[in-house]
Amino acid sequence: MLFRRSLLIFGIFISNLALGQKPFEHQFEVFSGFLPLQGILPEIYLSEADLESNFALEGASQAGFSYGFEYGYFLSPGVALTIHVNYTPFQGEFLNSTSTNLSYLDQQHLAVMMGTQFYYLRTDRSFQLYSSILLGGMGIDQFIRDDLGERRNQIGVVAFQVSPIGLRFGSRFGGSLEIGIGHKGVFSAGLFYRL
Repeated sequence: MLFRRSLLIFGIFISNLALGQKPFEHQFEVFSGFLPLQGILPEIYLSEADLESNFALEGASQAGFSYGFEYGYFLSPGVALTIHVNYTPFQGEFLNSTSTNLSYLDQQHLAVMMGTQFYYLRTDRSFQLYSSILLGGMGIDQFIRDDLGERRNQIGVVAFQVSPIGLRFGSRFGGSLEIGIGHKGVFSAGLFYRL
């Protein structure tokens, strides 16, 4: 009985992805996301020289916001391929483990990611529930000022976003809300237009 129900649910999901006429083929979206500082700036983002100087991310003074653009192409009514670009500026003061003075960190992040959106609930095209996954790369330009002086360096890291819950309101033009983890943000909101 459980196997039959699972098979039925899987069949409905696959038919939702693959069948039906695409209402739109292209989607353009602008968005902004909220990122806690500790979630986006692990120690790996600091160079080996900074790690050797015991620069510690212990006392973040603020969070940050990402701003970006996303293009999506619908393969079917339930699957879209996406290209995502976002910019995230960060400025904060941190505790240096070798000093009682605060250290200053200024970072500029630029991420480019590709991914997929899976739409698994649609009601008359004005409300959609979806999940998405993104993977790509990010360049970071950072400036650090502490007891050791001032230094600037560039770092490249893997960028990602996993959003298990996404909501879209509207048909041709509308808004979106996402909850997830990664470089787009823990919470993000946007406006989209479809052709």
